[in-house]
Amino acid sequence: MSPRMGRPTNDPKGNYTGIRLSDDEVRKLEVCMKKTGLSKTGVIRQGVNTLYTKLERMEERSVGMHSFYDVHGNVIPFENRAQLHLELQKDVASGKITAYLVECDDTIYQVDKRTYDVLDEM
Repeated sequence: MSPRMGRPTNDPKGNYTGIRLSDDEVRKLEVCMKKTGLSKTGVIRQGVNTLYTKLERMEERSVGMHSFYDVHGNVIPFENRAQLHLELQKDVASGKITAYLVECDDTIYQVDKRTYDVLDEM
């Protein structure tokens, strides 16, 4: 007899974990499933990945080094928020924002809106 074969994958999920949840946690899980369209497993995987990413960011911050990507995909490292000067470039006639700029160590970098907003909240 040959072993059972499922769909081929580059990320096999061979580990099983069972968990116990309170009624409130089950309700929250079901709300997440309904709003996202994900399965229970999908919601739990996304939660694990989100928490893991958050912990990695906290670890990076504890080391004291940060970085951001400019619009060309270059990584720009910096040690603290005080090194950065944020500025919006606007069209003179319309007043519309044309670029999001970050000055770091006397160099000006163009970034996307999301990066600008994250740096602005630091």
